Amino acid sequence: MEQYRKIIESDNQITTREVFNRLAYDWKVSTGMLSITTQKYKHPSYQSILSLKRNNVIPLILEELRQRPDWWFNALETLTKQNPVKAGANFEEAINSWIKWGKQNNYIE
Repeated sequence: MEQYRKIIESDNQITTREVFNRLAYDWKVSTGMLSITTQKYKHPSYQSILSLKRNNVIPLILEELRQRPDWWFNALETLTKQNPVKAGANFEEAINSWIKWGKQNNYIE
């Protein structure tokens, strides 16, 4: 987690998008074989994403969710303090709920 914070602070040329992309890639590669989502959420790269600037990273997570669906729900709920997903929703319904929420709240188009 600290390594990415230091990169951001030391190099103003590196954007939040670049840091997010690196962290998201590392998280997916490192946790791809895990079936328990709580283990995925505890991964250092996932936790580092949560430490990025909230308003910068929420649109990136929503775009990632739309383009390459994965278990971003906990991160979105943590960052937004909201959960638009109805109880009992399946994976696809959860994705659609978050994408709709992102559009309604002007995070994505």
